[in-house]
Amino acid sequence: MSPRPDSIDYQHGHEWRLGFWLWSPSAFANLGLITVAGSIYLLRLGFGLEFIGLQFAVGKIAFGIACLWAPRLGRALTPRQAMRLGLVIVGVFRCMFVVCELVPESGRASFVMLTSAFANAGLAIYYTNKAPYMMGIGSLESQRRFFSLEQAYVYASTFLGSLAAGYLPVAFALLLDDSLATPAPYRYPIVIGGLISILGAAMLPSLEAAPAASTTTASREPPEPGSATPIGVMVTMAIAYGLVMTGHNISLGFFNAYLDHGLHVSPARNGEISALASLLAAPAALLAPAFTRRWGRSLPYTLVALAMAVGLAMIGLGRDWTVAAAGFLVLSVAGAIRSPIQNHFYMVAVAPRQRAAMSAAMLIVLQVNGALVGLAGGLGVDALGYEAVFLVSAAVTAAGGLMISQHMRST
Repeated sequence: MSPRPDSIDYQHGHEWRLGFWLWSPSAFANLGLITVAGSIYLLRLGFGLEFIGLQFAVGKIAFGIACLWAPRLGRALTPRQAMRLGLVIVGVFRCMFVVCELVPESGRASFVMLTSAFANAGLAIYYTNKAPYMMGIGSLESQRRFFSLEQAYVYASTFLGSLAAGYLPVAFALLLDDSLATPAPYRYPIVIGGLISILGAAMLPSLEAAPAASTTTASREPPEPGSATPIGVMVTMAIAYGLVMTGHNISLGFFNAYLDHGLHVSPARNGEISALASLLAAPAALLAPAFTRRWGRSLPYTLVALAMAVGLAMIGLGRDWTVAAAGFLVLSVAGAIRSPIQNHFYMVAVAPRQRAAMSAAMLIVLQVNGALVGLAGGLGVDALGYEAVFLVSAAVTAAGGLMISQHMRST
């Protein structure tokens, strides 16, 4: 049986090369380099933490709004073309971000907000169309490997981008004979991040053009059919996704603060724990295809979702930093295995024409969940303490994981 022209089964080595250009530039630039350097750059320009928080919120709002029409853009063009357009928008507005130094002070804050909003809208176009695009990789087994590779590349590239954000300003300070207390050493890493995003758009691979593995096409497993899914079911799935991501967002927002303020861990050790979690999560993500091939989706997903809840409970119950750190490592590794299983399921569980809409719904729910978690978590820490917040998030994460597992068994 010959493969469909838009669904080709790839050799493993080519999947790795394909995945590098698909995920690494964006993750390195936008999740690692610019996330760190951008905040410090604004501080060096004289903006306060309140403004940085407002800029972050405006970016999230723009991201959510863009998610609403990004699926339509993917249908009008193609998912790949929409992703390339999104990355170009990101790169252009990341580079324009540093032009704020030339804007009069009266309009500088508005300019920063505007460039941030457009950059986040570009990211929304990229991420919304990414999962539907990845479904063209070929057989079910190829798709499972590909979704796992995504997580491995994202973790590794984000880690390297964060390292670059620490060292590049030092290098530019030496080149410019300037101080790290000024904006200039942070200006150029942001521009580099923008240019890397544009490079990622130019190098974004075409799945259709990749070589096929002739030895596997005859025996490969046929793609799972996605019959039309009622909107109510999709909404329920999106809500369950939001619940299971609660622990992830809580850990992003409060774990490092808990180590610092609650357990009095030094900043150096705090950073070492986060770095170790990223290093362990990258190879852990590659285990997901082996688990699903042997036991299906539901059982591995249930176990890793419950493991995430256990990790959160360890953070909440551990009065010692070593227990909390161990819980964070469990949470990170389990989350890395969970993500590809869950993301691939959400694509095969709906009809192909609904995949972009499902992807957009997941992203919107994630943004809303992050905002609610940030607000409720902050109030909860003040009222009840860090421990209670982590324990509640453990229960919510377990509930969401069991809901998704039930969907997997019934699909």
